[in-house]
Amino acid sequence: MKFSEWKKLAEKPDGWIQLGKLAAGENQDAISYLMMMSYCIRVFDDLHDQDRPVTHEASLNAIKLLFAVIPSNPFYQQHIKTLSPIQAIGWEAWERANELCVLTCTDRVYAHVFREQIVDVYSAVALLTQGYEKMVEVRRELEKFIFSDSWMKSLEGTNVKLEYIPYVNNIQS
Repeated sequence: MKFSEWKKLAEKPDGWIQLGKLAAGENQDAISYLMMMSYCIRVFDDLHDQDRPVTHEASLNAIKLLFAVIPSNPFYQQHIKTLSPIQAIGWEAWERANELCVLTCTDRVYAHVFREQIVDVYSAVALLTQGYEKMVEVRRELEKFIFSDSWMKSLEGTNVKLEYIPYVNNIQS
């Protein structure tokens, strides 16, 4: 899928662009940066997991974004010293998650946590564009957006008890 096609899907009410707008506020360059990063992450994750087909064109789109378009984005240029380490840490955590997800039950739980660090750029953008309180709000939205029951499938066949307890009902007095 081309970046332009992916962007249309990302504009759905539950799509990445909504989270990007929350994180970036009125900063269009920051929204563009987040959308391009999200697309690249999706393409490379699909290539690795092989759970969705990735076309040659999509791969080239991601490479072009990473090598030519993102580096020229004004928001990225302004905040490269902050964003670059977050991207590198997120990438390494994602790689480690892919190693851990086939090991022990405990490793698989850590893999689920590690893999989501790659989207910490959303929190960083919120902090840079709108401050601490907005960053906290974005992190809470990220939790709703990325924490799903899908990771529980990776624990099937292990000795982990697969039981869903809704977060809201899990508050103890």
